[in-house]
Amino acid sequence: MIESPPLRTLLLENGISLRFYDAGNRYFGDFHRVLIVVEGVVDMGTAALSEQQRAALAALPDPVLFRRDLERMGVTSERLRATACELIDSFLASARGYLERPDMPGRLLEKRLADKKRRRSLPGRHR
Repeated sequence: MIESPPLRTLLLENGISLRFYDAGNRYFGDFHRVLIVVEGVVDMGTAALSEQQRAALAALPDPVLFRRDLERMGVTSERLRATACELIDSFLASARGYLERPDMPGRLLEKRLADKKRRRSLPGRHR
């Protein structure tokens, strides 16, 4: 999770909270990289999760189940805020319908658990 306050937070109907963080930087003169990090956190009390899924979610060290980077290079100082808003709005226009599906909290949790299990098993594997 990112420690700075989010630029925008949006609670979806299925219990997923989307948080948008500014992680951009200036890289040359008046040119900036706008980087918006999107994190999706599932509310423990959401009805979309079973008791078993709630227990699994509580056991995770990091509650973030969804993370995406939205990026645009070569942005001047005067366009920083507008570009950040455009990136967020574009992301929501394309992904909100998918992320708001009632089964999405459970699906994201299952994917996170599978990734965690796969990472744990990788170091000991031999070919």
